[in-house]
Amino acid sequence: MKNLSQKPFFTLWILGLDLLLAVGIAELWTRNFIPVKNICYVIDEIIGVRFCPNQRTYGYVEKGYQNILETNSLGFHDRDWKVEKEPGTLRIQVYGDSMIQGYCVPTSETIPSLLETYLREQEHPVKIEVANLAAGDDGTSPQILTYKKIGRNYDPDLVLLYFMQDFWDNLSQLHRRDYSPYHRLSANGELILIPPLPKGSPELWEQFKKASRLYRLLANKLLESKLYNDLKGLKDEVRHSFRRRVQPGKKEGKSFKELSREMCINESWPLTLQLIRYFRDQVETDGKKFVLVDGQEFSDGSVGTRYHNKDLETFCRQNGIAYIPAYTRYAEIRNSKDREKYLFLDNHMKVPGNRIMSRFLAEEIKKLIPSKTGQSKGEKS
Repeated sequence: MKNLSQKPFFTLWILGLDLLLAVGIAELWTRNFIPVKNICYVIDEIIGVRFCPNQRTYGYVEKGYQNILETNSLGFHDRDWKVEKEPGTLRIQVYGDSMIQGYCVPTSETIPSLLETYLREQEHPVKIEVANLAAGDDGTSPQILTYKKIGRNYDPDLVLLYFMQDFWDNLSQLHRRDYSPYHRLSANGELILIPPLPKGSPELWEQFKKASRLYRLLANKLLESKLYNDLKGLKDEVRHSFRRRVQPGKKEGKSFKELSREMCINESWPLTLQLIRYFRDQVETDGKKFVLVDGQEFSDGSVGTRYHNKDLETFCRQNGIAYIPAYTRYAEIRNSKDREKYLFLDNHMKVPGNRIMSRFLAEEIKKLIPSKTGQSKGEKS
């Protein structure tokens, strides 16, 4: 009887050992033979999500394509910069989301790096430096905070906000990342900061996720799968339906998608305009020039059923903000018959797409750079 009682335990022990061995072999195989997107992030108490500094890892992996992401000592996908500005130098800083982060392409092929290359090809009386200050987070709030904490210390002359219709990302109720910073509007229209919270998961679990390439491979596959995103959308609908049932006064008959669109139109649109104005004010208080690059056509999933890019252009004109309509060029790239040549599967731009966009920006920005006579050639606003 004693031997019989020990047999199940022995079997489970052997199965556990086999499983552990299989996982170990899979981990070693993944590390040595499979490229895995494995970007390291850190939660900044002010900015929120940032790239870990001085990392060199796979930043993007797609069938037949891999890119190594390298970050500088501040955690940006760029070279290191000197704090002191050399005489006769015009410094440009570019803020934005993943389109500017450019983790899909080498450092020299990001939009800010290419913009510097193309501006230097032109005849200017000053040396041009362009820095990529896109942190690891989305939304306008972390971009403003990045400028306030880091960017202004490097004495820029021109600050570009590359806006990718971030209405969803600017609203904490929709973006729902507690470890990201947000702003909200008070009753009298003033911006109130909602600082990021520390990430709640245990430190041991975070260390495991960083260390295991097998975990990262499986997590990437899940997060990029259609099933996961369908379930995520279903979860939002279920949560929304539950809240309508338990909270009196909630509007009946509207789906989560419809209410999200309304929130973007009624809440995020005025909030985003105020954030852009506030960013401009911060830059101009420092005696610098602020430029809004409108990078993507507004979709019906956010504010596109009521507001359009022309409305943002009108806002900029009324508030004296230099405006560049880059969304028109991006739309041409997305609708091109050679779309696969310019865009990855997730619509981030490949090197040829970045080159087209950077050429376009260089032509627009050169109008804002003083000529040899000391006068700029005009600006679009």
